[in-house]
Amino acid sequence: MATKARKSQEESPSGWESDTSANVSDPTVSVIIATRQRPQLLKPLLESALSDPGSLEVIVVVDGLDDPDSERMLEELSGVHPSLSYFCQELGGQLQALQRGVLAARGEVVLLLDDDVLPVFNLASGHAFRHRDIYNLVVVGSMPVITVNGGRAGVASRIYSDSYEKHCQALLDGDASVLEYLWLGNVSIRRDECLAVGISSDSFVGHYFRDREFGYRLADSGMVGVFDPSLRAVHLHSQTPDAFLRYAQRQGSGLRTLHSLYPDRLGPFSPRLVVSALPYPVYVVLSKISQMGWTPVRAARTLLRIGLFAGEHNLVTVETIFAKMAQHLMQWHGALVNEVPKPTHV
Repeated sequence: MATKARKSQEESPSGWESDTSANVSDPTVSVIIATRQRPQLLKPLLESALSDPGSLEVIVVVDGLDDPDSERMLEELSGVHPSLSYFCQELGGQLQALQRGVLAARGEVVLLLDDDVLPVFNLASGHAFRHRDIYNLVVVGSMPVITVNGGRAGVASRIYSDSYEKHCQALLDGDASVLEYLWLGNVSIRRDECLAVGISSDSFVGHYFRDREFGYRLADSGMVGVFDPSLRAVHLHSQTPDAFLRYAQRQGSGLRTLHSLYPDRLGPFSPRLVVSALPYPVYVVLSKISQMGWTPVRAARTLLRIGLFAGEHNLVTVETIFAKMAQHLMQWHGALVNEVPKPTHV
């Protein structure tokens, strides 16, 4: 009889790289990718996933009918690779697109990958090994940030990378739960268990933290989360200044939505929660800015422009400080406004 997973988090590597058995008990894996208007990043991801002997199939769901370049590329590749299939859907968001892929999958395990990650050495095979004879398990691999074209990362990517590295360290130290802080991008789960919970949620309408809300539902269903940093992909992160501010606003709005849906889990919401980790002097500065008559968006753009100007003159620390202030201001604004969003792919 199959055993249950015993721990919520593990630091030890999977050991699958050195396994020399016939892998007869490894479950089959369907790689599921949701994408939108990033064919230049999608192609190397597909080439890596398709070359992995652990991949039974690769399924791509194009989120939105306004992405002819991705569709054209997928049509060409699917003619060469029988194990590649794809669908196009009306714009509904990343998790809805992943749900569509899981429904079509034939593998016992589904590996959910973001379209801007690049697997390192037979990633699907490694995830399959972790699920061997184990059920009720959610396996989260690592995906450290690297720059797309080499050189120094932009300030948005540096801030994102720093946040991600702190998240991973908290998981390894046991200071955070894998499922309570689920971070999608390199995650596997048995298909039937995934469908039983459902990836997307009709009740959660926020742009940001959809993966975290998915993790809550997985945890509540009895699933166990494991973080295995040896199951590695690299994140080809890139973000324009406008996107950086837009995502920050969505983070604030998403946090408020999470609190409204899970008050027993998270407690009452206050907009100050999004800036609670700031040093007090920085918090005072942001408060003063909001009292100067400037709109938060205008103030955030000004702060970010100052930071970017400093970065152009190699004042990296100054650039980061001003960019983080702009980010927190937009998060605060998003928490206060909390507009119901239209569907988008995040």
